[in-house]
Amino acid sequence: MRHDQHAGLGALLRLDARLGTHHADRFTRPDGLWGQWVDALAHLRGDPDDTLAELRRWTDLRCDFANGWTLGREDSAPRPEQPGSREPRSVAWHQIVCN
Repeated sequence: MRHDQHAGLGALLRLDARLGTHHADRFTRPDGLWGQWVDALAHLRGDPDDTLAELRRWTDLRCDFANGWTLGREDSAPRPEQPGSREPRSVAWHQIVCN
């Protein structure tokens, strides 16, 4: 899906940096899928917001915000999934990517 690509790659870049892994490399090398995807969409080609550094920076900002938002809040602990609730997905993303 187009709307998830930036967040997904930014999260993978953050995780690689934190864990010392290189899982994003296969997507970000010169002939990788990220470059092919950006080049295929004229409105993304050459956009400074689509650099790997920017994707990582935006993910870091989101995590900094989320971590600051939840610090000291009693209700910030993960809760079991409730039927029809979308919250556990965002809580899980935060726990995996930001912590």
